[in-house]
Amino acid sequence: MFQYRSMHQSPGTFTVPTQPAMPIPQIPYGSSGGLNSVNMTNILGQYQRPTEQPPAQMLSLYQQLKANPTLLKKVIQMRPQNIQQALEIVQSDGSSQGGVYDHSTPRSRAVEDYDYRPLPGFCYFRYSLIFTWTDVFLMWPVTNIFGFVIGYCFFTPCAVPDSQIIFALC
Repeated sequence: MFQYRSMHQSPGTFTVPTQPAMPIPQIPYGSSGGLNSVNMTNILGQYQRPTEQPPAQMLSLYQQLKANPTLLKKVIQMRPQNIQQALEIVQSDGSSQGGVYDHSTPRSRAVEDYDYRPLPGFCYFRYSLIFTWTDVFLMWPVTNIFGFVIGYCFFTPCAVPDSQIIFALC
């Protein structure tokens, strides 16, 4: 089992960017016991780290959404298909009546498969805005394993439970 840590932490710890009041389940996976700090470090060690800063447009969109929960909710409801559509929603202050973008049936909140689960709009090894039911994360995802998308949030190791992810933009 692992604990929540702030986004600003010492090396060797990792962040699970969910709301602190929400318990993180220990995801059973064979005999491994699920995700923990040791296997997360080992997993991340197999992949490249981000070396560049996030794109300015994506960073700006992320900051605007984090600063305005009402606007974030509107973007999540409309589920844009790309960064440009998300920017249009934000620039119109969420009042855009351009319609809900094409997004099929909402995903079940249940974890369907711990090893592999297609996540709408996902791009690995490049910055993505990852949307959960209630939040957005700017992440450099590297893999989806043990029921978590694992990667780097602002160069800090982090994991987001994949059962909470509804879509991503990259």
